[in-house]
Amino acid sequence: SRPSAALPSWVSPGDVLVGSVKLDQKQGAVTSMPLVYEAPPQPIKAEEKEQEPEPKATGEGVDVEGEKAAEEEKALADAVLEAKIGQLKKIRTSKAPTERYEKLSSSLLSERPEHLPLLKEVLAFCRGAKPDPADSTGWADKICAAADAFKAPKGPIDVTALAQHFGKIHNSSDASSDAKKKLKEMDEQRAALRLALLAKAAALGDCLYTQTGGAAAAAAADGEAAAGGDKEAAKEKEAAAAFASAVEELK
Repeated sequence: SRPSAALPSWVSPGDVLVGSVKLDQKQGAVTSMPLVYEAPPQPIKAEEKEQEPEPKATGEGVDVEGEKAAEEEKALADAVLEAKIGQLKKIRTSKAPTERYEKLSSSLLSERPEHLPLLKEVLAFCRGAKPDPADSTGWADKICAAADAFKAPKGPIDVTALAQHFGKIHNSSDASSDAKKKLKEMDEQRAALRLALLAKAAALGDCLYTQTGGAAAAAAADGEAAAGGDKEAAKEKEAAAAFASAVEELK
């Protein structure tokens, strides 16, 4: 077996120890085998190096602390913005004066014109406002401006990039987390763009319908004066009302 005891303290490296080992000592013929052992050098203990702290990445490297602070600051700003958007929604649903809503929304839009939830909230406000029959064009212009903000140069949606994205087939089942996040963002942008375009089309359609309806009423009044007959005027009014009702059902 391997010896477990250490060499005597008086043995120095390089000393030669001479001896013999005897086997079968109880037998008549004893087997003896000489042994020679040279003491090896003392083992060198590895110097324990003090673990130096890793230097913080600065300059050309990545400032981890700076990035973390920036992320926390952005998260705080987003939380404050979400709270303000929630307040906007409360003002809109409480039927408060429009001046309060427009003042707060204008301030937020100047700070964050690229924030998609903010633009959707402003669009909902413009669509919910009651149009002035005497100024249907102004009401439609406000909705169109709110819808165009979605794809403005500083807005959140790049129409060209959106079209290029959905021009390809994307498999989300085996996509990475970053790819899935990108797919979700693109889906949200497409849904928002559809909402904005439909709102714009509806506003322009309502505006055109209001203008053509007024022209028809004026034409009916002129026809009544020219004909000079109450029965003919009544028939024209009835026909105009039926036409308006049919158009309303188609809408």
